[in-house]
Amino acid sequence: MQDVGGKAVSLETLRGRWIFVVVDSGRCDADCEAKLWKMRQVRQAQGKELARIERVMLLEDAVVPNENLRNEYQGTWFVTSRDA
Repeated sequence: MQDVGGKAVSLETLRGRWIFVVVDSGRCDADCEAKLWKMRQVRQAQGKELARIERVMLLEDAVVPNENLRNEYQGTWFVTSRDA
């Protein structure tokens, strides 16, 4: 896989973590944003276990989510496996 900047992302990096995954378009409409928001809120609700959780948005297309969205959900891995 690779992130939206083209950097390779290995699943090994996430080993030992709890992983929340959302699959959607990089266009990220209102339903997509609602999924990201819920994922962030569930992570926040984990209290002391919060640091064990990684959030991943697996892009189903080649569209890079806009910068505002990526900033709003900082800490979320925006990755694609399209060419993997």
